Amino acid sequence: MTTILRIPAGAASATLSSRADVPPAMSRSQISLIGGRNPAVLSVRPSTRASASGSARRVQPSLAPPCRSAQPLTCRASLTEAAPGKTVLGFVGIGIMGLAMTRNLLKMGYEVVVWNRNPDKCKPLADEGAKVASSPREVAAAATYTFAMLSDPEAALDVAMRPDGVVAGLAPGKGYVDVSTVDAGTSQAVAAAVRAAGGAFLEAPVSGSKGPAEQGKLIFLTAGDEALYHAVAAPLDAMGKARFFLGAEGAGANMKLVVNMVMGSMMTSFAEGLALADKARRQGLGDADFSAVMEAVAEQAAADGKEH
Repeated sequence: MTTILRIPAGAASATLSSRADVPPAMSRSQISLIGGRNPAVLSVRPSTRASASGSARRVQPSLAPPCRSAQPLTCRASLTEAAPGKTVLGFVGIGIMGLAMTRNLLKMGYEVVVWNRNPDKCKPLADEGAKVASSPREVAAAATYTFAMLSDPEAALDVAMRPDGVVAGLAPGKGYVDVSTVDAGTSQAVAAAVRAAGGAFLEAPVSGSKGPAEQGKLIFLTAGDEALYHAVAAPLDAMGKARFFLGAEGAGANMKLVVNMVMGSMMTSFAEGLALADKARRQGLGDADFSAVMEAVAEQAAADGKEH
């Protein structure tokens, strides 16, 4: 599935993204994302209005416009479509997610060069046909398009900008796609360094964890260089079931936070429902009745969603 969302200047970016987790530094009472001269800020603050029970607090989200300081897109004419058997891809960060995603690229027939700070993590991929590089720079130099799945903003900046990092191996006609969950400021900083090296940059945080990664059913929330988005469409489709282009760098990171907040709220509500059902069992509610009702409600909700 391919979707390109055109977001008017000054409007909030919204649409439907390694891991469906919120970075550890973010609290549940306030999530802020700041980047660039004109900050792109997503904040969630508890309202002062109490719920009917007097104990629970609701949150009121607000999303400021994406940073407008992004430079014009580059390398549009020189980017070629990634094709199995023709295009060499790179992947840095071979953890649970990176391992599964790289395997899907190999299954599609791509030649893949990989790197991980613990080289032992690359051995299974080497056995399956991947080439192992000694540094991120070596990966980017060998590949046309390099993907990265890293643990946090610090790792994303280090792997991109260290002396033997990805940026050092880039050149015109090459692209860097960071699928890590990082803040908008980190994406914008890496994007600026990539452009300075003559490359193209795309942020593409994902919705989904180990299972969807193994099944090739991740959702990519991309932003940055639109030409690169189209050039790596086939690799993204090999790793995911849907992809969205959201605009300038930072929009993808913001959207990932929106998704995380919504999913977290759903899980909280579901847990509260289970706790209530447990109390109801003491008054005669059977497990079979609960399961049957919830299954019917879920099916109806899915049907209603398709109608709209």
